[in-house]
Amino acid sequence: MNNSKPTSLIESAFAAPKGTLCRGRILLPSSPPDLEEVIQAAVETEQDQETFEGDGPEAVAAEIGREFTRLVAFYWQSLGPMVWECCIDLLNVGNGKNIVCLKQDGWPRRQAIAALKGRPERPLVTALFRNLLKENGAAFGVGLFGSLPSNTDNFNEKLIPEETIRRCYWDWMNWAERELDADWIALAEEVTARALSPVLYPLDILKGLPPAEDLSEWLEKQRSRNGGLSMRAKRAVFDAYFKQSYGPY
Repeated sequence: MNNSKPTSLIESAFAAPKGTLCRGRILLPSSPPDLEEVIQAAVETEQDQETFEGDGPEAVAAEIGREFTRLVAFYWQSLGPMVWECCIDLLNVGNGKNIVCLKQDGWPRRQAIAALKGRPERPLVTALFRNLLKENGAAFGVGLFGSLPSNTDNFNEKLIPEETIRRCYWDWMNWAERELDADWIALAEEVTARALSPVLYPLDILKGLPPAEDLSEWLEKQRSRNGGLSMRAKRAVFDAYFKQSYGPY
């Protein structure tokens, strides 16, 4: 394996970024590199190629000391057993750079959406997360969410604390209400349906909302209320949603 070629390709891809964030520490590529091609550049022998084809790019990356590190995973439940998944990973490519990778169901490959300069410490990674959720990833050339995730697994709370994700989700929902017609009533209905489970309800998941037997009537009143949910009701719905959906991995 040749671990210098992938590093060289990444350096080239980010040599003239189209933009920067966080005082130049988050680089946005002018032309996002194909990560599989970058990793495949390490292949030199037939055995290397067999590893790439048989075990995938992750195995090759691990062999050259360039492992993927998962930060956070988002899941959306659909009708039936299907779950749609989106993940944010880091790939250490050396020379003080980590590539920010977005992996989504329906995409054949990870997408390189940014590079971090320097060690991926909490201030830098939380700034990345805030900027990625701001306006749904527009600065990175992606549309991150269509709705808030049904579940979120945080693989590294040392880098992205729970409160950062909570605040970003709250800001995203209020932005999406204006820009994407996101519906607080729909979120309240989702929260209610999940919370009425006899397993979840004793955990006080609906604190701030009416008792279980009054929820259906409350939702009907909210639907007919001019201007939608009050700020207090939105906060109660959001707090219940976050308790249901978030967890460290």
